[in-house]
Amino acid sequence: MLCRLEFNDGALATGSLLAVEENGWLLLVHEYVNAQGRSIPSRAWAVEQPAQSDQGADGEFFRVRSMVPAGPVPAT
Repeated sequence: MLCRLEFNDGALATGSLLAVEENGWLLLVHEYVNAQGRSIPSRAWAVEQPAQSDQGADGEFFRVRSMVPAGPVPAT
């Protein structure tokens, strides 16, 4: 699912949201420029959707669980 992200500094970015497990999602954020004009490289984040009772009045939101390391991850 393609998505649009808005950061606290007002910068906008695009990304992709992929379901990876029950209540778990992978958010791939494409490279963007922040409000100070710095280029921010692409990153990936593991996010989760809180229980319905924790949702705000503004609709759906996600909570960051962790940053996903860049590059291939070795198999164990």
